[in-house]
Amino acid sequence: MSREKRVAVIGVGNILMGDEGLGVHALAPLAARLGDLAGCVEVVDAGTALGDVIEDHAECDAILLIDAVRGGGEPGAIYRFDPQALDGTPRTGEATSLHEISVLDALAMTRLAGRKLPTVRVIGMEPRTIEPGLEMSQTVRERLPRLVETVLDEVRKLVGR
Repeated sequence: MSREKRVAVIGVGNILMGDEGLGVHALAPLAARLGDLAGCVEVVDAGTALGDVIEDHAECDAILLIDAVRGGGEPGAIYRFDPQALDGTPRTGEATSLHEISVLDALAMTRLAGRKLPTVRVIGMEPRTIEPGLEMSQTVRERLPRLVETVLDEVRKLVGR
């Protein structure tokens, strides 16, 4: 009998900076919609400390990160990518993630520390406003349910349901 796959869904972001906190804000509606997936999903609020949290979930079968991502699209655009596919990609002045230490850098530092990570995927959304404040922009708030549905779809794929 095979065991059920485990997925860590980690919300990343600074809730004090408007849309930058969308990864963290997505966790509550996600947890409310897990249903029969709840037994195989760990929902984790990493805030801006992804580097401190990611190693704790290296034993999972997959890690799914939710984050604000500058991808060049319209605010509210949703992205899905495998950060491993970006290894070796030249960095421009603008980071993919909006944190001082980007998601890519946090993953690279974890690997450099000798820690093997499982499959890692990022579901991100283009922010509208990154400025001090507790509220997300209307655009991002309205698109948050679609982001949550995208995350649920990805979890289903990862666990084979």
